[in-house]
Amino acid sequence: MHRHVGNQLVSGLVLAFAWLVAGSAAAGPKVAVNYQYYPVDGSTAVGIMRALHIDGPTVNGAGAYAYTTSEMSQSGTMREGKGCSIPRYTIGIQFTITLPAAQDLPGARPRVRAAWKSFYSFVKRHEETHKSIWIGCASTMQAKVRAMRAPTCDELTAKIERVIAR
Repeated sequence: MHRHVGNQLVSGLVLAFAWLVAGSAAAGPKVAVNYQYYPVDGSTAVGIMRALHIDGPTVNGAGAYAYTTSEMSQSGTMREGKGCSIPRYTIGIQFTITLPAAQDLPGARPRVRAAWKSFYSFVKRHEETHKSIWIGCASTMQAKVRAMRAPTCDELTAKIERVIAR
């Protein structure tokens, strides 16, 4: 009985490994996230809001509470045969999410601490939504590029550049 269970376990692990290997070709973009924080002084709601507005970051010239940046990379090898393709094309995205960090919360009243936690959760969720949208766009673009075919690799390169530009 133990041997039968062991064989089932080994068979299951082999199937799971095969699925993972097969699934990696269809995997989405490679994503890495780095969190940064900027200090926000104040122990009252008014003080914290003042610090956010005065010392907070700017994005495209406008004040912000947080922001997300990304750097995209691409990898893959073109295959020539009956035309050209790049079946293992992969997009990499390195996100940097910058969030506020309240410095004086230990000295703040409980209502201020609770309000900060709620505000911080909202801001972080908002930035994570930007990240999710960008990952979705990158997944779509990656799938389109993997499915592309062209008579020559130069033509495929031009098609890929048009997709990326859009």
